[in-house]
Formats: sequence, structure tokens, C-alpha cells
Amino acid sequence: MAGISPSWGKRRLTDSCCVDEVAAEHIQADVVVHYGRACRSPYSLLAACAYCRTTRLPVIYVFGRRNVDIDSLGLQFVQAVPDKDTNILLMCDTSYAYCLGTTISKLF
Repeated sequence: MAGISPSWGKRRLTDSCCVDEVAAEHIQADVVVHYGRACRSPYSLLAACAYCRTTRLPVIYVFGRRNVDIDSLGLQFVQAVPDKDTNILLMCDTSYAYCLGTTISKLF
């Protein structure tokens, strides 16, 4: 790799969740590093997001980490769901995925 060329330009018909391969090709990139949320959808059903698929370049996704107070979450969880036999679906954004295992072990 000859060097790193950060590029922040106008987005085409893509959302911020989409990897902009066209912009990357304009600077002859070998790889794209995508920060933030990402749909990671290989094909989009929306015509406006036809460029959401990545087919030409490798992509490294960096989702980041958001802080979460697991003890406070546990207290709020017990208050909201006092019956331990209740079936729970626990979902999180990718920026909280790093602490999902710890959260589950503390809650259950």
C-alpha cells in the first residue's frame, strides 16, 4: 500500500450506512474502512440505495463502542420485568455488542 488517503466527500445516492465504493475507486483505493453504522446489506430493496452492496473492494467495518452502565441497566430491567419466567428478547445496536455477553450474564 503506497499510503493512506482519507476522503470525505459528497455522498452519491447512498446513505451513511452504505459503503461508497465509487468514491473509493475515484482515489484508486485498495480497501475501504467504514466507520459507524452500516447496513451491510449485499443488496438493497430501495432503488435509492442501489450502491449499498460492496462487490469490488474489501471493506473493514469499525462500529465503535458506546458506554453502558450494566448495573443501572440491571436495576431498571428488574423493575420493568420482575417475573423471572418472562421470555425476553434482548437486542442491541452493533456499538453495544462488545458488552452483550456481560449484560446477559448479569441479567440472568
